[in-house]
Amino acid sequence: MRLTKGTLGRWRQVSDRLCEENGLKVIDPTLGGRVSPDLAQLYASARGENAKDRLRAPIDQACMASRGFDAFRRELEQRGVRVTVRAGA
Repeated sequence: MRLTKGTLGRWRQVSDRLCEENGLKVIDPTLGGRVSPDLAQLYASARGENAKDRLRAPIDQACMASRGFDAFRRELEQRGVRVTVRAGA
């Protein structure tokens, strides 16, 4: 499949139209929340080079192995993930 710059936008339009036709909620992209990946991120994921994808497994494992935030941080660090806590976070 060949994805061009406007492909994802067109897919979203089709998805939104199908949702509306079937009485399903359409997510408003201006409300914030999760940001959709851009083409560069999708291609990096397909090649196994996306940093976010590489972090998912250790984060999931650390979640399952810990019962509190401090334990979660220790679990991540044992898996080679550096943890930095920002003020107010």
